[in-house]
Amino acid sequence: MAKFKFKGTTTEDVEEELEKLCTMDAKEIPLNHIIKVVSVIGVEQVVGQNTGSMVRFQHPDVDTFGHYFGVHKVHKGKGEDLVMKVNFKQYMMPHLRKIIAIRKAKGI
Repeated sequence: MAKFKFKGTTTEDVEEELEKLCTMDAKEIPLNHIIKVVSVIGVEQVVGQNTGSMVRFQHPDVDTFGHYFGVHKVHKGKGEDLVMKVNFKQYMMPHLRKIIAIRKAKGI
């Protein structure tokens, strides 16, 4: 996975990186990378309310109770939490696409 730059990152850069994650050949995506990329568009990880393998995120533009959405992580014992790509695409990407569309409409 190529290094993602954070200085001067635009919404389009984030959208491009998320689409790359959806189409890459790996079955799993590093959770830390997802957290860093989505933080650029204002998505926050909800700390302290994660139960078991569930990782929760929050953004005011998400139309769910409490503006929460989440994904399950997989821990393989190498000190790195991973997310199954299929789960990322199914449970996170619809919300992230909506956030990106709203940001683009606002010109952010």
